[in-house]
Amino acid sequence: MKKSYQEKIIFHFPSFQMLGFHEGKPLHVVCSIGQDYLWVITAYIPDSKIWDNGFLTRTR
Repeated sequence: MKKSYQEKIIFHFPSFQMLGFHEGKPLHVVCSIGQDYLWVITAYIPDSKIWDNGFLTRTR
C-alpha cells in the first residue's frame, strides 16, 4: 500500500496541531493526549489566505 500522506507537528501545548497532506491537499488536525488516548479535537482544511510557509505559519 502506497503512503499517500505526510505530517508535521506545528505546535505543542497541552494540545498539538498537525499538518498533513493527503493526495496533495493540506489538512490540519488538532489533538491532545490524555487518559491513555489520543483525542482528536478538530480537523479542517486550512485557508491559504490565513496560513503561510506551506500551511505552517498563521499570517493573521
